[in-house]
Amino acid sequence: MDDWTKGYIADVDYSQGYYRELTPPFLAFALLSQGIRPPKTTGKLRYCELGAGHGFTCNVVASTHPEAEVWATDFNPAFAATARRLADAADIPNINVLDASFEEFAALDLPPFDVIVLHGIYSWVMAEHRKAIVEFIRDKLAFGGVVYLSYNCLPGWAPILPLRRLLSEMAQRATGSTDERIEAALAEAESLAELGAGYLEANSTARKQLTAIGQMPRYYVAHEYFNRIWTPLYHLDVARQMHQAKLTFTASAELQHHIERLCLTPAHQQKLAGIDDLPFRETVRDVILNQQFRKDIFVRGPERVAASERRELLLATRFALTVPRDQIETWADYPLGRYPLDQGPAGEILDGLVQGPRVLADLVSPKDPEDFERKVEALVVLVGTGRVEVGLPPAGDATRAERTRRLNEVILERARHGDQLQSLVSPVLGGALKVDRLHRLFLLGESQGHTDFASFAYAILKEEAEAKQRQGQSVRAPSPLGILMLAQKFDAEMRPLLTQHGIL
Repeated sequence: MDDWTKGYIADVDYSQGYYRELTPPFLAFALLSQGIRPPKTTGKLRYCELGAGHGFTCNVVASTHPEAEVWATDFNPAFAATARRLADAADIPNINVLDASFEEFAALDLPPFDVIVLHGIYSWVMAEHRKAIVEFIRDKLAFGGVVYLSYNCLPGWAPILPLRRLLSEMAQRATGSTDERIEAALAEAESLAELGAGYLEANSTARKQLTAIGQMPRYYVAHEYFNRIWTPLYHLDVARQMHQAKLTFTASAELQHHIERLCLTPAHQQKLAGIDDLPFRETVRDVILNQQFRKDIFVRGPERVAASERRELLLATRFALTVPRDQIETWADYPLGRYPLDQGPAGEILDGLVQGPRVLADLVSPKDPEDFERKVEALVVLVGTGRVEVGLPPAGDATRAERTRRLNEVILERARHGDQLQSLVSPVLGGALKVDRLHRLFLLGESQGHTDFASFAYAILKEEAEAKQRQGQSVRAPSPLGILMLAQKFDAEMRPLLTQHGIL
């Protein structure tokens, strides 16, 4: 019988992460900041995620875009089942989840999609499946549609390729479960290092990476280093493959890369400016930056918007803080310098957002024409580094809040048993906001009528620690006084922020 896993590790769970780059508001801002017409972010949006994993992000998109039609597939039935159970538990009616392969999914009667997203999966499948992805995009993406595609890339991974191959082969030759084979492979590779293996002696990057892998979460290590199929790609090759689907590389979702003077020397910029072929220029840029991972945005028929229309669209875009103002650092660090956050345009934006989400028009001086572009650049920095997020238009907040409330209830209830879903859903953002598990337990206790929600959270964490101690794990029990102090800090700092985001 043919193995449906096709070399992909299917018996080790993967994180139930939230990836903001997959959300329509983020993609719209990334494109619009570069002068490209963005996809629509509200209304009857048709959205598709390929290789959706546990499906947390696509469920977030469906709940915050109630008029959208959301489709998602992951060929691992356990992952697809998790995504479906979350949608059912949260009463999200506008999402369709399948455990189909790309070829099976493409054979369905699907609508033309405005947005198709893939996070990481392009590097983890065989060439024939990458071809199927390209054909799916060619056949199913609407004119003007957007594709978000992230993948491991070269040359950044080049020094580590022999190490990754070695670990994979060692694991295949070991015995036991996948977890046991991974541990055996890491131990065997460490023994080679101790013997003075020439490759690891000569390649300090690989030696450091081997040490780092030993400290990484095993679910991440399993999928990133031990899948039989794992192919870092040059951007030039990916762009050529996407060109077969009539797509054009348009922007990076790594917004920090948009501020070239802080990433590239003047000589680097001059070198790149002399290269007319955009995919090749991006590949040379990757060589300059030694890039390991790319977050590319492709568009089928990109359209440049007039400067006046770009200004209007950006002025109407809403933004919100993601952390309390006083917790934001003084500087944002870049490869070639620092961008000030406590003063200048960024400081003014942060101060303007303290009282709640605002559209850019509320943050720009009407008497200073140049203030607009300075503020846009500051927002690229603030959004790119995660201090600020892009939001949806205020008009739909109430409708979206009705849908996100139930999903947040499910997330809070699951915090009782673990820390898989680490974000709460914001009707303001059209996405989610990272919230510590302890804070989620506070909110769970409060939602269940506990006036002393600190004691509620303490009881859960104490019982959990004691259970682990009985199993022989070295775990410190929580301090009731420490939990109480953190509850007071939560009330003072995080509660106002969650209220501004429509979560409370």
